[in-house]
Amino acid sequence: MQENATLDDPAIVTQFYYSQTFPYLMSKWRHEIRRRLKDVPETLRQRELAPKFDALGETSGDGAWQVLRNYLDSIEHCIGKIVRGHSPSFWFHLHRRIRPMLAEVHEGKTDDTTVALVRRIAELAYSKYGDLARTDDLGPILRTKLETLLDGAWYEATAHALGSKLKAKKQYQALKWTKQVVMTDFRVADLCDVFGVEGLCYEYWWVSAAMRSIGKGSIAKWDAKTAWLRYKDNVNPLCFDYYDKRNSEARGFETRLGTWLDEADVFKN
Repeated sequence: MQENATLDDPAIVTQFYYSQTFPYLMSKWRHEIRRRLKDVPETLRQRELAPKFDALGETSGDGAWQVLRNYLDSIEHCIGKIVRGHSPSFWFHLHRRIRPMLAEVHEGKTDDTTVALVRRIAELAYSKYGDLARTDDLGPILRTKLETLLDGAWYEATAHALGSKLKAKKQYQALKWTKQVVMTDFRVADLCDVFGVEGLCYEYWWVSAAMRSIGKGSIAKWDAKTAWLRYKDNVNPLCFDYYDKRNSEARGFETRLGTWLDEADVFKN
């Protein structure tokens, strides 16, 4: 909304430059996005993890834990190959304009806590592997051109939504003066890539959860039908329940230095 607007002035709503384009592209490329979210991680799992666990049979302890740990490195390597193409700022900008939820194709846990954990893994990857030398993939919208904004998809999506290329051109002229920071080197493949990173990060989270079970003493065996581990627990499941309950009830936060502060003590003063 316009900053200097008064109660007597009409409200002016600023349109974000990606608002129409991203839904349009996500619909147009939905099959590729689904493949990157689900099929690519599953193929990686079958190639890198299944043969090793299948050879171990029923297993537990350090051997099983190390196989999973090595698989995490394989996942991270795949994520790094994608992320190195742009700056960390570019990836954060793009990632935070995608709805914070996990896709329906993820058949496991997709609750809010899991969403936050998966997105945190992705953001760590952007920070670790993004190209810090790149300074040309974000910039003011004034430097853009209608025909190339968002790889030409802005013009296409807006003309489709408004029913006219002339109306899209007028919309672009108005949009240029909103002083927004935009992705100046965006390709449609980047949108597919950000979903690809999400799919791999979900796989990363899933494997780390399996490592937790192995670390607690569970016995595991590869299940070819589900393409995942089947557990035979010999530990009291209450251990997990108590741990999770304690975490969910903790009311506090960490500082950047890693110090835990209790919320009650902080706001008491």
